[in-house]
Amino acid sequence: MQVCCVDPQPQPVFPPTDVEKMKAELIKIDIFMKIIKAGKATSVTFKDLEAAVTVINEIIYSVDNSNDFFKIGGFHVLIPLLSCPDNEVVATTAELIADLCQNNPFCQNKALEFNILPEVVKLLNNPPDSKICSKGVYALSCLCRNNDKSIKHVKEANIVPLLMKILEESDEKLRAKTAFFLSYLSNFEELRGD
Repeated sequence: MQVCCVDPQPQPVFPPTDVEKMKAELIKIDIFMKIIKAGKATSVTFKDLEAAVTVINEIIYSVDNSNDFFKIGGFHVLIPLLSCPDNEVVATTAELIADLCQNNPFCQNKALEFNILPEVVKLLNNPPDSKICSKGVYALSCLCRNNDKSIKHVKEANIVPLLMKILEESDEKLRAKTAFFLSYLSNFEELRGD
């Protein structure tokens, strides 16, 4: 009888899936938000928090990943992130909301259910030359584009006067974004009187 010793082949190590990566970033966000709430945040905390939001934003460019972000509970962190005292975190979160909702009716509707639109509208009250205001306009535009359900919420939020103010006071690039968004909103009769 002959015995053969064969080294077992090592099991392949697969990189984490996008969902696993998003879950890991959500855990980091939760930890950072607890540190902030406890009043123990440093500038590094805010930089790391912004980095975690940025990583998620890079992953969700695929519509499937955007939908998965909702399914793993990611929308629960959006409003707390919009309330963060760090402007870069708020702006990055607004960009994440825009990218989640852009051309994605599922995420647009979930954002409305989570009452995210009124929180994004608050961003328009920032100085018109700020990154927060610019990302807020971007997020609102993506929340509303080709989603008639959002128009009722836009009317209730009375954003047309805020957008008009931005047109008067902002830089050329933000004025162009705002004018484009207002042009889209003008297609809805219920908003024309605002």
